[in-house]
Amino acid sequence: MCLTVHKYRNSINRLQKDIYPELHSALNKCKSFCSIDDPVIANKQLDTICKELHSLETYETKLIFPAVLSLFDQPRENNFSPDIEEIIMLTGSKEERLTKCIGELETEGDSYPLNSELFSCISGFTSLYNNSFLPAKQLWRHQLMLLKSSDAVSCKNREQGTCACNKNKTQTENIEHTEAHL
Repeated sequence: MCLTVHKYRNSINRLQKDIYPELHSALNKCKSFCSIDDPVIANKQLDTICKELHSLETYETKLIFPAVLSLFDQPRENNFSPDIEEIIMLTGSKEERLTKCIGELETEGDSYPLNSELFSCISGFTSLYNNSFLPAKQLWRHQLMLLKSSDAVSCKNREQGTCACNKNKTQTENIEHTEAHL
């Protein structure tokens, strides 16, 4: 796999396989500690955050990530190319709503007494969000900005419109393997 594709796949895999599942797990833990004594608004905020996070994750997983990877892996049919500026704007809007909801939940925790387990879970979730999710999304946004430049869209090792790095790597490995056994 070429370096260009590899860096985008790494960012996508990190978000899909590590960060989103960790955030969902932390949110579910928070919800499990909500008690009848906690303010109703805290539970509503957690539900809203769950919905916003799920919406962003689904949007990226089903639409954005495949569209971005298609720039590298497939010849472009009908000259289709996703609008990177629109992707940045839409995901940014979803991320802002999510950040706003989390800020409101933090404010809620400071305004009303929450049980100590819930307060601890919310603190852990916001820490995970601020220290893992936001930096990963900042890196992803930077990578998307690079795609606005046509030079960054594809590697220079292309055959018939498709990246040939993996093919060339396999051929090189086969030659090295054959030479090693001669």
